[in-house]
Amino acid sequence: MSEFSCAPSHVDGHSVGHSGGAYLKYEGFPNETFYDYVSIVPNPELDETDAKRYMFSPPLNYTSLNGTYRVGIRLKGTSDTCKVAPKTLPN
Repeated sequence: MSEFSCAPSHVDGHSVGHSGGAYLKYEGFPNETFYDYVSIVPNPELDETDAKRYMFSPPLNYTSLNGTYRVGIRLKGTSDTCKVAPKTLPN
């Protein structure tokens, strides 16, 4: 299986940053930098009324081995570059 070494900004010509991402990993925990397959959800190529727009269906060649597969979901508008305020500690 192929493994990508960096977070994709585009999948099949579509920006991942404005959509959610679904990541698949065999025998591991997927995230934006460690996965075997990635897909954009909702699928920008399908009509808004198409129920398949929200399906995550990896190709069979990515799920042909026996074992544990895990799916990671990145929600729309989230990223590891978001700024989070520091935790406030009492004096």
